[in-house]
Amino acid sequence: IGTKENHTVTLSGDTFGHTNSAGLQHKGAVLLDNQETYVKLDDLNPADGREWENKFDYRYSSVSEAIVSCLTRNINSETFKSADYHFAVFDNNGKKSTGTYSKNYLDENEVEWVLSTGYKSGTNVSIELDEYVQNVVDSPFSTKFKSMVKYFTDLQVDEELAKEFIIQQSAFDILTGNTDRLMNPSNFVVSYNTETKTSTPINIDYGRCL
Repeated sequence: IGTKENHTVTLSGDTFGHTNSAGLQHKGAVLLDNQETYVKLDDLNPADGREWENKFDYRYSSVSEAIVSCLTRNINSETFKSADYHFAVFDNNGKKSTGTYSKNYLDENEVEWVLSTGYKSGTNVSIELDEYVQNVVDSPFSTKFKSMVKYFTDLQVDEELAKEFIIQQSAFDILTGNTDRLMNPSNFVVSYNTETKTSTPINIDYGRCL
């Protein structure tokens, strides 16, 4: 549970974060002002054991995410749904950290699927990492695009929506200088509605932009 005042968020409870979540950051879901919210701290996941590279965008990805969110809020597109990140200082049981909070982008009856990941987590994963590398990373653009469209449609995304979203997201990544997409398939995400059996692609994670 968290309370927010003047860009400072106080986290209460015994522990924060989901240590099995993918990635280096310490992050997790909280109830903030009675709303489901996702928090990402500029702290290392205590269960990971690695260290940040000595780069500003690695240590303070919250800054990039907050700035880029100013852009996504002004993209007028019904087919390009994006996570919205807000910068804050967090007090986690007395320890102060910077980070971001964002409204849960999953609606009622929706679950998250990622394309692939190298992490062993409870995330719903569509394909094995080796398949992604072969058909996307190591393939020419024409094959890469066709493979991505197929993977999205396999996840119940409408084919025309899949094509449009992939093109829009590629343009977004070029415009913002995002270096954390192609080599990180866990940043390709869809929200799957268990009632309608359809999916919506979501643009997330701007920590390696700018």
